[in-house]
Amino acid sequence: MLHQWQGWAGRFAKQTRAAHMAAIRDFEKHLNGKVFAQITPEDAAFYREELMDRSRKPKEDGGLSRSTLTHRASYVAAFFEWLSKQPGHRHLAKLDGWFDLPKGFRAKADEKPAKQYPMLEEAERALATMRRSTLKDRRDRAIFAAAFVTGLREDALITLRRKYIDPMARTARQVGAVMRAKNGKSYVAHWFPRTDAFQEVLCEWVREVDALGLRGDDALFPPHGELVRIGRGGAAIPPMKTASAVDTVFKEAWKHSAETYTPHSARHTLARLGDSLCLTPEKRKAWSQNLGHETETITEQHYGKMSPAEQAEVFEGFDNETSFSVDEMQLALDYLSRRLPSNSPHYEKARDLARRYEDGGTMR
Repeated sequence: MLHQWQGWAGRFAKQTRAAHMAAIRDFEKHLNGKVFAQITPEDAAFYREELMDRSRKPKEDGGLSRSTLTHRASYVAAFFEWLSKQPGHRHLAKLDGWFDLPKGFRAKADEKPAKQYPMLEEAERALATMRRSTLKDRRDRAIFAAAFVTGLREDALITLRRKYIDPMARTARQVGAVMRAKNGKSYVAHWFPRTDAFQEVLCEWVREVDALGLRGDDALFPPHGELVRIGRGGAAIPPMKTASAVDTVFKEAWKHSAETYTPHSARHTLARLGDSLCLTPEKRKAWSQNLGHETETITEQHYGKMSPAEQAEVFEGFDNETSFSVDEMQLALDYLSRRLPSNSPHYEKARDLARRYEDGGTMR
């Protein structure tokens, strides 16, 4: 029966299937391998109580977080929902709702700590400290920069091929069929505005590897041992097998900073930037889709799914605008009113913004 379920669950990502299977096996273990067809509501209630009890245990004694336990309960419930539709198991429909954890338990599981992410200016300073003497150093700088330019998740980022990045159009294509993309999703990511410093580093890398002979099917960020193969022909240079190199790159980038951020934090930084720049439903929708999200709660009810052409038009508008975000306006005013000391890390940016403001820029 589990074999049949795995065939049906082939629609899910590998990691998702593994999480579901772990939950089902955990349920089996706690009921001593009782046959699925004989499971009763009382069995489900027993497992539900067991899960809640594990939230009160220390980790070394088998305790798990409320979030993990909430997911396990939902995965087991989903399995039995599927099972109740299979021949000979229709009677299991009576289990509907029996795996649901109390609302109070789920509410606490949904409480998430504030996401830790750098401001874009912090990331720019980190980028400036990164080494660039060797080809590997420059590759690593480009990986770090590309995370903020494209917003791609680290697995997708590390499996980019050269042909999927277009500096002229300022786009990166995520192709789910050949990249390690979440849920096999494909879409075009337009380079995010306000990331000029990162775009410059990424473009420098593309020009360098193009000059060395990197081909369209080659990995944009080759593994260290494959860098010497650039321009030498033969089979296409494969991408790295894991995204661990991206973690290493980010640790290196932040080693001189008080805080250390993960590769995924770049997406949080871009989401924060979007909150500041996108003050219309249309812009919020385009920004959300550019991060690879299917929906954006507020804009979905107004716009539905935005076409790629419409999304491209909105991002072209970002490049042509001379208006300011709320944060940028405040920085410019601090400079003009002489409230910003000359040794501030934001001083040069504030001066440039103030000049744009005096030239006629307006707040968005």
